[in-house]
Amino acid sequence: MEDIAKMESAAVPAARPSGGEARPPPCPDAPWPALLCGMGHGGCAVFALDARGRFTCASEGTGQLLGLPAASLPGQRMADLLARPPSDPHLHRLLLGGALPAAASGYRCETLLHPADGTPLWVQALLLPAAGLLTGMLTDITATKVRERLQHRVLDAMAHDLPLSEIAAGLCEDIEAMLPGIAVSVLELDGEHRLRCLAAPQLEDVLAVHIDGQPAGQDGDALGAAAWRSASAACTDIAADARWAPWREPLAARGFTACWSAPVLGRDGRLLGSFTLHGRSALGCDGLPLHALEAGARMCALLLEREHTQQSVRRLAYQDAVTGLPNRAFLLEATERLIREARREGHCLAIAFIDLDRFKQVNDQLGHRAGDDLLREVAQRLQGASRRADIVARIGGDEFAAVLPHCGSREAAAAARRLLAAAVRPVLLHGRCWSLGASIGIAQYPRDGTNAATLLHHADLAMYAAKRAGGQRLSVFRGKAPGAPVVREALDG
Repeated sequence: MEDIAKMESAAVPAARPSGGEARPPPCPDAPWPALLCGMGHGGCAVFALDARGRFTCASEGTGQLLGLPAASLPGQRMADLLARPPSDPHLHRLLLGGALPAAASGYRCETLLHPADGTPLWVQALLLPAAGLLTGMLTDITATKVRERLQHRVLDAMAHDLPLSEIAAGLCEDIEAMLPGIAVSVLELDGEHRLRCLAAPQLEDVLAVHIDGQPAGQDGDALGAAAWRSASAACTDIAADARWAPWREPLAARGFTACWSAPVLGRDGRLLGSFTLHGRSALGCDGLPLHALEAGARMCALLLEREHTQQSVRRLAYQDAVTGLPNRAFLLEATERLIREARREGHCLAIAFIDLDRFKQVNDQLGHRAGDDLLREVAQRLQGASRRADIVARIGGDEFAAVLPHCGSREAAAAARRLLAAAVRPVLLHGRCWSLGASIGIAQYPRDGTNAATLLHHADLAMYAAKRAGGQRLSVFRGKAPGAPVVREALDG
């Protein structure tokens, strides 16, 4: 209270009205609440209420906070100027009048306030008793509060390693809880510059059908335009906006007639997607909606950059650097997953182990760069000769492998012949035509092994049998029992 006493006795400079005459300074014995109200400005509301909760004075900042002229506030009850009660019930009781804070230090809280204009905001409130009046100060902390809440949600989910789509959906739901009547969507930009629906709890079916896969083009919808221009885009009336013609009906059927979209940008300015608020009426471009839009876009940028980093790490861990094919580690992991599926559904699978013949001659005569070119060519051919469900990987050196789901012995042999035919076609390198050979070994689940490492090893043994038989052929592993001699069947390629 000492600071307040100092304010009461402090000199207040005269203000000069537009007419040029200096206004007389306030009377020295003017009530100090009125002096305080004269000091409140944007972002900070200072006011005094009487025993009935009516304004006796209010600062310009109070008017800005409530969306009304400050001069119109005296005599009005503050509680009547709110669209709904504050989220803090004790603060609500104090604003109604008839009660003062019990402690001389007053009452402090952080609460969600709903001014009559419908734009909710978070405030830090301090209420003090003074000379029979309730004096108060409200500071707008919306930006900080929204950022804190969303950061807590996102960082906690990231710490628990939840899937990207689940974290994004939780972020949308948090903002939807802050802004009743609003639907939130997150779109991700894929490698082909197309929008993919990452999360939209209330509109997932609409966006999945009408927007998912659409190009983020300048002439597209407001969501795509925000992504394309890397700037916020608003649509106040979807019914009158030609960009929304293809899907205004399904959105209108849900009651959504407006949207406000912001780009999701990485730290380097790279476009990652868009973050959108969908409203049932034109959205206010300030207050809580603005802070939610900005904070939501920042949190999505954090999520998507993290996901892209993890994808890069996964590529380094599971992708062959020369051919771009999956590597041995990925093959073993994927094969274990397919074995579990085969065991559950009762079907077979096979592994084909492929080794190139005479590859060393290319390396020795043309150099390692030509050898790498040859490996890339063979990798493309093997992928082209395999089915969509198959997984082709480079094991190392001139060795490749293919996992063949849903393949019995006959289907596996037919698939191996296709791979063999693709691998041995002549290759043009540095102006010379090279004829390669290849040897392939096949192992079958569950006959030849029940885990990925065993199957790959047995396919490798069968491949060496084909090589010893002269190459340019495939060999099927035949292991009759643990410790028994291995019998291999060589088939001409």
